[in-house]
Amino acid sequence: MLVAGYISTPPELKAKAGKSYHQFRLAVLSGRGESRKTTWFTVRAYLSELDADMLEKGQRVEVTGVLTLRPYVTGEGSPAVESIIESRYVVQAPVQPRASEAPPAGDTVQHDVPPGPRATDDVAVSVLRPAGVTAVSEAELIPF
Repeated sequence: MLVAGYISTPPELKAKAGKSYHQFRLAVLSGRGESRKTTWFTVRAYLSELDADMLEKGQRVEVTGVLTLRPYVTGEGSPAVESIIESRYVVQAPVQPRASEAPPAGDTVQHDVPPGPRATDDVAVSVLRPAGVTAVSEAELIPF
């Protein structure tokens, strides 16, 4: 599974069954206007300490991993399900401009910097890898 969203809690180092990981909550936004909704995921990222230090609350990232659904009962006694993504790869993602920030049709926009990359340009991204991994192939990032 691949999702893009915003880190909403500071990544916290945890351990389970002898394996350490960094856990954070990820907010994934969908829809527009009144139909906009947020889907929440708990991410368990098995990353090196150096890579995990690059993650911050509010940062937009793409997470690739395996989804697990864990049923539980809330403090009020209602049944609920936690969506957990076990991840080995977290990629820092560019922030998408909001539709509300777009200029009205027909307006001329003066750019102080060149426009962003085209589909044919090479784009550099930061890939956060698990401890001990020195190289990652493109096939490992997007398994199809």
